[in-house]
Amino acid sequence: MGFLFLKHSDGNLYTILDDIVNTSISALHPMEPGVMDMGDVKRRYGDRICVMGNVDCKYVLSYGTEDVRRDVRRCIDAAAEGGGFILTSSNSLHMNVKVENIFTMVDEARKHGRYPLPGRRV
Repeated sequence: MGFLFLKHSDGNLYTILDDIVNTSISALHPMEPGVMDMGDVKRRYGDRICVMGNVDCKYVLSYGTEDVRRDVRRCIDAAAEGGGFILTSSNSLHMNVKVENIFTMVDEARKHGRYPLPGRRV
């Protein structure tokens, strides 16, 4: 088609996920924390779409920096292998998100999320 299309949606999309992917989206953002599993979506559709997310902006980005570091690594472990992954927050970076946590998220992504990933395929 000559362009990329990002689908942003909140909530549990499992019942319509096949339909969404079949619309030829390029990427899906986010996988709602608590109701969707980004690793599962990556395994099922990672050869067709880019998955984006999923550092929890509702809780984790409002907590301490070590919580943020753990969640960034969880996201990378769940979805980065094989490419087709962009680390983002699980939604917007709202006013309750601590600025230091945004910098921590970026720092941790630079340390652990650069391709090629150590010991993994791209």
